[in-house]
Amino acid sequence: MRFKSYVREEGKCIRFWLHQHTLSFHHLSVLLGQLSESTGQYDWLLSEHDNLLHDRDRVVHEVEELCQRRGQMHSVLVTSTYSEFSSSELESATENFSSSLKIGEVTEPSENKPVEPAESVESEPGVPFVVESEANRGKQLSIFLAPI
Repeated sequence: MRFKSYVREEGKCIRFWLHQHTLSFHHLSVLLGQLSESTGQYDWLLSEHDNLLHDRDRVVHEVEELCQRRGQMHSVLVTSTYSEFSSSELESATENFSSSLKIGEVTEPSENKPVEPAESVESEPGVPFVVESEANRGKQLSIFLAPI
């Protein structure tokens, strides 16, 4: 009888050990499944990251090209606008940018000096303009746009 009880006890121990290992095996299977799923997600994220980097690089290149084209267009517009006269021709025509030739300068009220009244003339019917009197030549005038 002693042998039978020993075998029963050993059988219980073996069943317990087998149960524990079965649970461990099941737990390992679950962990392997999670690892496989995580690896798949990682691969997808890595691929998505590469696609986004490629898109970003393409857009940056496109923006650089557009900025370059815009700069070229701007320089063409500026060149075509100002290329009619050279700098020296402008200096000569304006007597080296003399301040006495400035038109439409507005002075501060404290700088206003009395001037002779200007003569009003009509160049075309209904279109008046002001002619500067001889006494005012060379003086800095305040110009105010108002109906005459």
